[in-house]
Amino acid sequence: MLSKNNTLSRLMFSAAGIAAVALLLIAINVIASMVNGRVDMTEEKRYTLSAGTRAILKTIDAPVSVRLYYSRDVKNAPVWMKNYAPRVRDMLKEYKLIAKGGLIIEEKNPAPDSDDEESAVLDGVHGQMLPDGGQLYFGLAFSCLDESEVIPVLSPRDESMLEYDITRAIFQVLTTEKPAVGVMAGLPVLGSQPDMMMMAQGMGGQGTPAWYVFEDLKKDVTVKEIPLDAETIDADIDILVVAHPHALSQKTLFAIDQFVLKGGKLIAFLDPMNYVEIYQQQNDPRLRGQPPRSSDLAPLLAAWGVEYRSQDLLADITYQTQNGRQRDPFILTLTRDAYNTEDPACAKLDNGMFVYAGAFFGDPVGGLTKTVLVESSTDAAMIDGVEARGMAIPDIVKTITDTDVKNALAIRLTGTFPTAFPDGAPTETDEDTERNAPAPAESAPPPPRTSGQSAVVLVADADLLHDAFCVEQINLMGRQLLRQTTDNVAFVHNLIEHLTGDMNLLSVRSLGVKSRPLTTFQKMWAAAEKEYQTRIAKLEEDLSAINQELSQLQQAKNPDQRFVLTPEQEAKLLEAQRKKAQTAKELKDVRKEFRKDIERLQNTLKFANIAAVPLAVALAGIVVALIKRRRMSRT
Repeated sequence: MLSKNNTLSRLMFSAAGIAAVALLLIAINVIASMVNGRVDMTEEKRYTLSAGTRAILKTIDAPVSVRLYYSRDVKNAPVWMKNYAPRVRDMLKEYKLIAKGGLIIEEKNPAPDSDDEESAVLDGVHGQMLPDGGQLYFGLAFSCLDESEVIPVLSPRDESMLEYDITRAIFQVLTTEKPAVGVMAGLPVLGSQPDMMMMAQGMGGQGTPAWYVFEDLKKDVTVKEIPLDAETIDADIDILVVAHPHALSQKTLFAIDQFVLKGGKLIAFLDPMNYVEIYQQQNDPRLRGQPPRSSDLAPLLAAWGVEYRSQDLLADITYQTQNGRQRDPFILTLTRDAYNTEDPACAKLDNGMFVYAGAFFGDPVGGLTKTVLVESSTDAAMIDGVEARGMAIPDIVKTITDTDVKNALAIRLTGTFPTAFPDGAPTETDEDTERNAPAPAESAPPPPRTSGQSAVVLVADADLLHDAFCVEQINLMGRQLLRQTTDNVAFVHNLIEHLTGDMNLLSVRSLGVKSRPLTTFQKMWAAAEKEYQTRIAKLEEDLSAINQELSQLQQAKNPDQRFVLTPEQEAKLLEAQRKKAQTAKELKDVRKEFRKDIERLQNTLKFANIAAVPLAVALAGIVVALIKRRRMSRT
């Protein structure tokens, strides 16, 4: 009887313990659900709101309404949407927590023919067509007083830009006045109108849309087109963006000079050889056959103390890009090492692309401070553009040596700028036909320097602005969208936001497109390529010498015995032919060895990245198991 009672007591005690543990777990879950706490283990803290976002949220002086449209009841909704929606909700909760009442967040379910669906349409949130004919909504709308912004479609492919998109939308509805940006370009960066005559002749001539960088820029600033022959820059322009300015007139250069002198900010994208323009020339009958044009601001750069070789291209082995079957040192895929991470405009960038770029040299004149924003590796060299077009890639690589010197691809000048026209405005004279050169005086000279601080950013490439090097087109449920593939867009916007003083928004944007390049592999590839190219060059020289020797032997024959060789000549000829065959075989073997070494290097790095960690964990587990087993055997 006592035994039964003890058994019953133990059972009741166990049941009570289990119930107590269950209640404790429920209580912990309830308390945890009330606390919005997370641990972000990512390197760049992708899931933690940045300091810039927090600063902007603290400036909210009027309630901002945020409406999340999500068709949560659709049965055949794609899996990515169901998985991504909680991520968006969590981020919005964190925004609301930091804003402390400044944000009013609503989640709406746009069911067919509902008020929420009508609200989504009015807000500009786009419905995605489903196979059964229904509409699927997943977007965000923002409003504050009379201002409104919208993110029409949310996609996990743009997750790296989610915080920036939300913060920018909030910033836009809080901002009533936008900075004015003037764009002067030798390329159709703002789009072009169709040429009806060419279209009628079947020669193309269709209009082109604005490049993504500038179309996206319109969300943040007021963009105004300025012609290449402008003689004045409007006073309401805050920043002037000049892209590939080839053959500017003296009066246009003078207008830019005066704009900077009066405190205006300038961003100039110069280019020694514009790839986009070359491509257009090949596809436009009117431009076919024209030589590529370089762009420059020579008089201004000379006055500021900046050297820019408008005909030289930068070749870089470390940052060279795979182009078809070979790596091209003129197409640069830039990693974090190329950017000045101590500067706000480049602090978070690590994935850029420059094409046929140039470089800047020299120290600026007194009163100006130079900051290098983007630079090459030390395995780089400047090569004449005309020579480069006629050289094979292996020959170009052979000319590049490690100089321990990095070339500046982009710089910023700040301070008081001197004028490039100390004698005053240029006149229209017969002699003044040369572009980008100083001209005679017409009127009273302008002030020699700016009356206050100004800033000029110089970038030695304009191709980076083109869509081909910024974005890719993706299909999202039948809707064509553009996704950023490099940090080029962020780089341009960061420069503008830095010059307009929007440092908080700049710090958020810089968290965008992230890349994890195999930098160790790139450096080892560059080193191996240089080593093998040296050996290949020596063998090619030997082969050339042998061919020359064979030619001399042929010429040394007696004219009367044109087809007959002396024993001595025959022996020399056979020896030369043997050396030629042996050298050719060695050259082939060296090239094969180079390819094998690169493949071996790739496989080693793949193994280290994929298998090393699991093996380390497995070995650690085995060691722990052996230690435990030994301890147990001792006891």
